[in-house]
Amino acid sequence: MDISRFAKIVVPLSVSLITMGTLGYIVIEDAHWYDALYMTVITISTVGYAETIPLSTAGRMFTMALIFFGTGFMLTMVAMFAEVIIEARIRSILGRRRLARKIQHMHDHIILCGYGRIGQVIAERLQARRVRMVVVEAQEHYTQLLDEFNFTYIHGDATKEHILEQAGIAKARTLIVALSSDADAVFTILLAREMNPNLEIIVRAVDRESDRRLRSAGADRVVSLYDLVGRNMANRILNPEIEDILSVATLGTHEEIRMVGIKAHAPSDLIGRTLREAPIRTDLGLIIIGIKKNHGEMIFNPLPDEKIEAGDVLITMGEEPNLEKLQGWLNPEHVH
Repeated sequence: MDISRFAKIVVPLSVSLITMGTLGYIVIEDAHWYDALYMTVITISTVGYAETIPLSTAGRMFTMALIFFGTGFMLTMVAMFAEVIIEARIRSILGRRRLARKIQHMHDHIILCGYGRIGQVIAERLQARRVRMVVVEAQEHYTQLLDEFNFTYIHGDATKEHILEQAGIAKARTLIVALSSDADAVFTILLAREMNPNLEIIVRAVDRESDRRLRSAGADRVVSLYDLVGRNMANRILNPEIEDILSVATLGTHEEIRMVGIKAHAPSDLIGRTLREAPIRTDLGLIIIGIKKNHGEMIFNPLPDEKIEAGDVLITMGEEPNLEKLQGWLNPEHVH
């Protein structure tokens, strides 16, 4: 039983019992409504104050019946409330255990630290793409939203080692830090880098001047909202058509078209083949905008004779279903 159902049962019963008691004293003892209400409340609650109405034999019989029903109601209400508390506690314990088991079986997942305004947007985008993700959030009121949207999450402080361990930091591939404090972000980065040296770390900078400190702490990429929004607004003025295309491709403003980076993993059949030989364009209708080679070089508008190698990231644009097919081709062992 949840608290809403408890309230739906208790409130009408309370009102009904008090109303019947008040009307009973008015009818039997010809009492004023206020005295009748007061007498009903102290009788039901078994407070035991002195009678405010001189009672006849019929009035005393009615009072005894009211005490009997009132006591039964109070005991039932206490039992129901205890049931609500116990059930909530059991659900909480079972829910945490279920989440812990789910996280234990995760690997190559993303950890998002912070579910504030920025974190919520990130989480929604990743969830829409069915990316394996664990959210770490310290604020209690945000956990209700995380439950509501069925996110896998850890309620705790991301600057604590045991919290990152619970989130599966050792097996994660990416850490996104979207905390409200750059100082907390630096501490989280240092801790995460120590726990998983191969982890990719992306961090949101609250202060523009924090970029160097965050990179020194171990962040691979630092995103400054001020710079990002400023460049975006300027580009919309200078190059509105290009910005519209980028919005369609990267922000999902079109229902089907996306631009994503897909990494090539062995034993993909496409590894070792050129773009001309790979049926990416002919069978899937996808456009390869660029390739980030496994040694770090970025190739824009690659030639048809460019070979696909293990570890390359293909920057690809096209329809969502076909992008998912290419994901399966390039990473056949990948499971969402």
